[in-house]
Amino acid sequence: MMRFLGIVSAAVAFVVLATLPSTDAHASHAAHAAQATAAAGIHDDKHCPLCNMYVKDDNLTWFTELKNGQRIYTCGMTNGTQFSRGKNSFSHPSLVGATLGSLIVPDGTGCNATCPECDDPTTPVLDPITGTKITSAKFTYLCLKKGQKIYFESDTSKATFTSGALSKSVSSYFGVNTLTCNGVACPDSFQEVPVVVDTPAPTSLRGSTGQGSNGEPFCSGSSAMFSGFQTTVHGTCVKLLFQPWVLNSQLKYALGFIGVFLLPLLNEGLVHTRESLRQSFRQRPTTSTSTKRLHKLTLTVLYMGQMTLAYFAMLVVMIYDTGLFVSLIFGFGVGYMWFKESKRTKDVAVTKPSKTSDPAAGGGPVAPWRFQRLEDLFVLYVPQMKCMANCGSTVQRALEGIDGVDQVYVDMNDKCVYVLASTSDARGVLVDAVDAVGFHATVLRAPN
Repeated sequence: MMRFLGIVSAAVAFVVLATLPSTDAHASHAAHAAQATAAAGIHDDKHCPLCNMYVKDDNLTWFTELKNGQRIYTCGMTNGTQFSRGKNSFSHPSLVGATLGSLIVPDGTGCNATCPECDDPTTPVLDPITGTKITSAKFTYLCLKKGQKIYFESDTSKATFTSGALSKSVSSYFGVNTLTCNGVACPDSFQEVPVVVDTPAPTSLRGSTGQGSNGEPFCSGSSAMFSGFQTTVHGTCVKLLFQPWVLNSQLKYALGFIGVFLLPLLNEGLVHTRESLRQSFRQRPTTSTSTKRLHKLTLTVLYMGQMTLAYFAMLVVMIYDTGLFVSLIFGFGVGYMWFKESKRTKDVAVTKPSKTSDPAAGGGPVAPWRFQRLEDLFVLYVPQMKCMANCGSTVQRALEGIDGVDQVYVDMNDKCVYVLASTSDARGVLVDAVDAVGFHATVLRAPN
């Protein structure tokens, strides 16, 4: 018995000892989770200094880390694998590190004089020059474009950092320690960014890169979707639908504006063309199987083109660029006026009563002969008729062209066609005529 109790006691002791490290691990994991949550809250409202996108959208895994640990967070718009193509192909962490001096706002516009990071107990804020810990009670800062800040313990270290970042004699990436893209080192880390020298002509408002006379670029970076509606001018360049289509100059943006305006016009034009062809095919009935397939293939291709343009229009809206959105809506308005109104005018002209459907004198019922000459009256039921402008008028014209038919009236409410024919054997001819224009007819009444 004593031996058994000894074994049990040893087992209990082993279990207790084995669970202690696990408890520590859980506590450590909880601490890291708390740190991540606190950091996320501090950085929630930060924007990329280059393109103004929210950095939290990329989980704070893209950043330029300065010496002694301060970070400038960026977006993950470009991964930097194609940096040899030029400046626009650099990752934003590398581009921020290489051009840090150009991102400094000397007068501090856009930044507030607070240091929420200094009060974060999980991650101390250290001066990038001296390495001294900075507190919210005593600090100074450099303001960067779009609102992020670099903190210093004194004006002396701030001046040293500013001088190095702005100095042309000092190599790029002054004060930068690491460049991180999605949690790993950026492929273009510490690569030299090509410098483009703008030489605008005297008569030009902007140079080839879209810079104005004051040296401020038309836009910077590129994005296929913004965080809410904003303008491109002096903001983020629009990447319109395709990778190479970056509207980074005034001319390119104007061309994009015109192209987006034409997009709904082309879409409405395809709809109009497809409908016109469909009506034309119906009015020219054919028994050839190959011709029918060709007609269907033509309409299918036009429908595919129409849907492609419609989805392009949807993608333009999802960019959230104010100018392009206005252009698109304006294009839809002009397209409606151009095609829909002209079609409506044409439909009104088509639906005017023909000579076979004139009302009785004195304002009586329409086509009174339906109730007077029953001995010659045929009534056809055509359920596929949807509107008088297209379906009803097509059936009416087909029946009026038959020899021996005196009167035709189409009742769209009941989907019935009243036909006055002088020959009693016209039953099969009437049904065949309706079938020939793409509808199925059933005879509800025929003369005795």
